[in-house]
Amino acid sequence: MEAHHAEARWTWHHINLDDTAAVQAATQQYALSTEQTGYAIDRHERAHVEYDSLAETFLLVFNIPDADGDAAQAETHQMTFVIKDRDLLTFGHADAASLIEEFTKRFDAPHTLTAYQFLLESLYLITQRFMPLMEKADTERHQIAQTLREKNHSQAPTGTV
Repeated sequence: MEAHHAEARWTWHHINLDDTAAVQAATQQYALSTEQTGYAIDRHERAHVEYDSLAETFLLVFNIPDADGDAAQAETHQMTFVIKDRDLLTFGHADAASLIEEFTKRFDAPHTLTAYQFLLESLYLITQRFMPLMEKADTERHQIAQTLREKNHSQAPTGTV
């Protein structure tokens, strides 16, 4: 579990989901429910947001693109964000390491961001990673459409009278 501090106002902790001991420690240390950590652990959890007013906990499960960036195999994995008290927790697998490095650079830069502002900037960084995948998929779609048009044109019957 990696901890980062923001001028004693709030703290960001990243928990590697491949380390079950770190997940268990975070669950106890931050008094997370089994439902909350269950969302983080489940690789097939759908993206969603919820707020638990009794525990005053904000939870967001967000899809992140696969680290290899191959649009033909565009898989997504989830990253879970939890804001509770003065802590922002991120839960992700080892395949999100480069994204966590980007978060760390942004976090370590001089700033006066709140935890929610940092969360929004993190989501922006994630969505930027989807853009090249979308552009590649769009290019491939255009190429396939062009090939189909050419094939259909060449197979069209010539004028018969």
